[in-house]
Amino acid sequence: MISSLEGLTGSAINGKPIMATGHKSPERSGWELLAWAILEQAVDDLATYCRYGLIDPQGNCGPWPFEMRRRFKLHRGRLECFNHKARAQITCCTGPHEHRQLRAWFLSGEAQIFCDLIGCNLPAAEIFQSTVKHQAGGIK
Repeated sequence: MISSLEGLTGSAINGKPIMATGHKSPERSGWELLAWAILEQAVDDLATYCRYGLIDPQGNCGPWPFEMRRRFKLHRGRLECFNHKARAQITCCTGPHEHRQLRAWFLSGEAQIFCDLIGCNLPAAEIFQSTVKHQAGGIK
């Protein structure tokens, strides 16, 4: 019976015997590494949105920030000044609904299926809640 366990070798750490396999465990494929990178980037973007105050500690989305800029325009031979609302750029995004779409994805079934496929042990909704809990509050 012991002879049928070919790949296993015995070793000891601090005097305690342990069993280890004689071959290397399979490495992750490029697709799996890409999927983990996508999930990590989504969590980083969520944390940034929380730090900027776009997502509050309860998980609700606020309005996208904007800044007023002065624009000059030539009108009837005169230079006129007017104020222009420009959306702020956060994590290379200027879309006013980016944070809402990210929140909706984390709380959807597709995010849970994505996490299950790549082998993430945490549910997607729990990742969202813990990130919001620890990162929300806004930049002071």
